Amino acid sequence: MTKKDLIKWLQRKESKTVETALDVKNKKTDEIREEFYKDLGVDGFVDKVTLIFEKAFTEYEKFYEELDKIEGLRVSKWGYKLGYHDIQRLADKNAIKQSLIEAINYINHPINKQIMGVNTEYQKVKNTYYTVIETVKNLPTAKDGLEYLKKLGFDLSEIQSVEQKKQLPATIAINVDIKYLLLNKKEEDK
Repeated sequence: MTKKDLIKWLQRKESKTVETALDVKNKKTDEIREEFYKDLGVDGFVDKVTLIFEKAFTEYEKFYEELDKIEGLRVSKWGYKLGYHDIQRLADKNAIKQSLIEAINYINHPINKQIMGVNTEYQKVKNTYYTVIETVKNLPTAKDGLEYLKKLGFDLSEIQSVEQKKQLPATIAINVDIKYLLLNKKEEDK
């Protein structure tokens, strides 16, 4: 295995691990936010408001139907200010909750520290892999890289089994005339 192969393997490992860490970060962040919104009473508020907007939408629909019955009058449901579809969206419980959640700014609230802590853990995973990859790149040989990764606790069985399958002879010797290597200048001068 060459050092380049080792680095590619490590980058694949990094990609999978970072993806898993991102999933964990998103899940934890969602749990923290949901608990926060629960404590604020968002769901109860949304339930109350949804009933009001559903009633308003029902009244709006009735009004449109009445206007539609008037001969020569056509009413568009795509109004620019507060049209039919705007009212319909307001009667959607999920849309109301999402709009409310987007309006809540908790930058100066203690919940932000919790979320930043989760984000920091994710960043540490990314940064640590970056450091390990850069270290392996700077090591002189693939063997040194393997030893370094082994010391860190990486499971190298996948790499080592592949390495054993395609093991080359330890040395490939080709006879050469060493005087043309110009290794020892003093002897050449004689």
